[in-house]
Amino acid sequence: LLPDKQHKVKTRVLRKTRNPVYDEDFTFYGLNFNQLPSITLHFVVLSFDRYSRDDIIGEVFCAMAGIDLN
Repeated sequence: LLPDKQHKVKTRVLRKTRNPVYDEDFTFYGLNFNQLPSITLHFVVLSFDRYSRDDIIGEVFCAMAGIDLN
């Protein structure tokens, strides 16, 4: 969660697939509804590598201000 980068979560690693499907839910505590318009979700997709650094495949920023939360 940006801008503070205080909350980080990871999905499980899916091995031996080129079409992974992630159906996971995450809950972030300590946030008020009034704070949501100023928060941006930052998603990063990594290629897992056991022996070296994971490679970034892609990333996207999703501003909560642009989403209808009703």
